[in-house]
Amino acid sequence: MTTNLILARYGMFGYQKEPITPRVTKVYTGDRHVAVKKTSRHDIYPRFQMAYRLARIKKLHSIIPLYLTREQELAVQINGDWYYVMPWIEPPANSVPSIYPESFSELAAIHKKTSQVFPIDPHFYRKWIETRRSQVDESFGWFEKKIGQVENQHYMSPSGYQLCNLYPLFYDVCKKANRWYSRWYHCLSREQKMRTVLCHGALSPSHILSSMQGPVFINWESAHMGHPGEDLANLLRHSLASPRPPFDHLETGLEDYIHQLSFKKSEISWAVLHLMHTDFFFKYVNQYFNQRDRYSEVNWVQRFERFRFYFSNLMTLEQKMDHILQNQRTDD
Repeated sequence: MTTNLILARYGMFGYQKEPITPRVTKVYTGDRHVAVKKTSRHDIYPRFQMAYRLARIKKLHSIIPLYLTREQELAVQINGDWYYVMPWIEPPANSVPSIYPESFSELAAIHKKTSQVFPIDPHFYRKWIETRRSQVDESFGWFEKKIGQVENQHYMSPSGYQLCNLYPLFYDVCKKANRWYSRWYHCLSREQKMRTVLCHGALSPSHILSSMQGPVFINWESAHMGHPGEDLANLLRHSLASPRPPFDHLETGLEDYIHQLSFKKSEISWAVLHLMHTDFFFKYVNQYFNQRDRYSEVNWVQRFERFRFYFSNLMTLEQKMDHILQNQRTDD
């Protein structure tokens, strides 16, 4: 019933409906298939207005357009929830799910066309850098104490053993994060400028579809003007939690992105720092010690195993990005 109420605002009617996820329904309207999407965000409308205005002005063809209602609106609100309708994209036959090099290139095109560069005073960030470095040290100290608690137990569970195995990896992440904070500030001090671009805000492989024209981006619900390293890191992050990420594709795509956007050294450093944010890790570690019954023992083992993959693969990618930064031309 809700789906037809939504479609009526667009002058459409749903003849066949197929739930894809709790928030996405594939609908046949008589002459086409569309996707009806429900969003959890309540600030979606201004974000859509900004993103699709830029898409129109800058001719960003890899951003999937939305259908407009009869009142020329980008989204509709029904019973307090926001919905929008977009074309249903069927992937080409025999398409490869992860087309990383092309995805990075298209992302760079969006960022380049919406780029705004402005001068900054690096000293403004000095205190913030010191605070962040202190927070990294405090976080590692807290984690070290928790590991001590696990090791002092008479019986170590499989999940506890898995958590302890993360200690050396997490030590390396924290140590290198502090190093990258210093490098970011050093590079920013030389460049004395910063760039903002149209950011997707929640970019993941599931938000990139393969079409006959190449990769296209959907779900711009978190769109904002921000640092390009945010989108780049988000795209990389989702691949690092797998046992064998496609490093060849990632490296090719990363180099294409950096070359196409003329990525600066400070921007490379900021992307690495985004990848090294550990808030999501501490969220689960906190739950493990305070709400352990929230998940089963098997589930905890699986979660910590994914973090082991992530941190290990992150260290490999960090070396590659360090090499790229070392060979990057200094922008005068």
